[in-house]
Amino acid sequence: MLELAVRIGRHTGKVPAHQVAQTLQELQKIGRSLHIIYERQCNKPMMPEVEARVENRRNALQEKAWDLALYLGCAAYHQTDPRGCAIYLWPLLPEEAAMVRQDYSPRINMDTFQRAHQSDYTHGQAIPLK
Repeated sequence: MLELAVRIGRHTGKVPAHQVAQTLQELQKIGRSLHIIYERQCNKPMMPEVEARVENRRNALQEKAWDLALYLGCAAYHQTDPRGCAIYLWPLLPEEAAMVRQDYSPRINMDTFQRAHQSDYTHGQAIPLK
């Protein structure tokens, strides 16, 4: 995790190292929570009202992860397959970050942006669960 913090710190140059580390720890917690949700959705059938609550929680966690990634100058990809890491980060170009921050609507732009960059997550950095 320290190596990732150093790389992100070098990439952004604007976020102090201790804040990068704190943000990555928060992303790690979110990743663990999302991993549990993805695992349950994959393995257990749920009642419709429970599924709705889980879906709301999942959306809130994904939006928070997206906001934290943007703070670091990165984009977040959410891997819903429970066999791997739940969150991947990849650096945004400065003009991309400015565009996303300027015209940010979590429900529209996040989905659109992720679809446009879907294949990029393979070049991103996984946020380890432990």
